[in-house]
Amino acid sequence: MQSNLVKNLEITEDYLLGGRVLIRQPAQGYRVAIDPIFLAASIDVQENESVLDIGAGVGAASLCLAYRVPGCKIVGLELQRSNVRLAMENIALNNMRGRVEVLMGDLLQPPPVWQGEPLVMLWLTLPIWKSIGLIPVPPLISKFPTPKGMSA
Repeated sequence: MQSNLVKNLEITEDYLLGGRVLIRQPAQGYRVAIDPIFLAASIDVQENESVLDIGAGVGAASLCLAYRVPGCKIVGLELQRSNVRLAMENIALNNMRGRVEVLMGDLLQPPPVWQGEPLVMLWLTLPIWKSIGLIPVPPLISKFPTPKGMSA
């Protein structure tokens, strides 16, 4: 069932990972391509570790990582309310509640729900860096402890 916020958008249902992950996404505008799948495949995360996905969109990368590493927890941060709603629907469609969540918020003022939660990985796609002008990267990223590193 689609929320009121996204029911006026034309939505498609698409499969990732050979049909293992189902996502709903807008028919127009940015559409999930191969980059979130590669990102999820490249992250060195173990069971019981937590990841922050900045610019989570409709949750494609987070869901692919959750499928690959069943015991990890992923928190997504997304600015666009319609994407947050679709991500929450996608999480439910893939039975990943409790393992993946997407919050509406801004990297510079993160929601208090996850502030202070220890993270082992922080990731975001390169268009996000450019669109919010994050140069230089290290001073901003230093707010979030990431012992294993960072992927961009």
